[in-house]
Amino acid sequence: MNGHDTELTYVLINKTNEDYRIEYDASFPVVLRDKQGKLSRLWNEAYVVMSKPVSIPAGQKAFMKIRLQLRRFAESRIAETRAQDALASFRVAYPNAEYFEVFDSGNQCRIELPIPGSVE
Repeated sequence: MNGHDTELTYVLINKTNEDYRIEYDASFPVVLRDKQGKLSRLWNEAYVVMSKPVSIPAGQKAFMKIRLQLRRFAESRIAETRAQDALASFRVAYPNAEYFEVFDSGNQCRIELPIPGSVE
């Protein structure tokens, strides 16, 4: 993990009728969803990284640690801020953002990750 990554733990719930699996280290682009439901792309260098293997049976939930890479944001907006403060600074810069939306095109699914401190 580098100085611009933030590690978060989520409980992911598989709401489909199929098992969700990733057999390899995966890096997915991130978009933001705001309180009005609007999606917006951050930039080309914001990713969610999931380390292999990932397996969530259909209709089940699992704890998962993910690494959120905000390199460009960290370099351009919070260069003076320590890595652990990156998420707090991110929330200040994007106050209307509620979720990180991750689209896994290989599995044809969408993963909603609430931004800590933004969803009640």
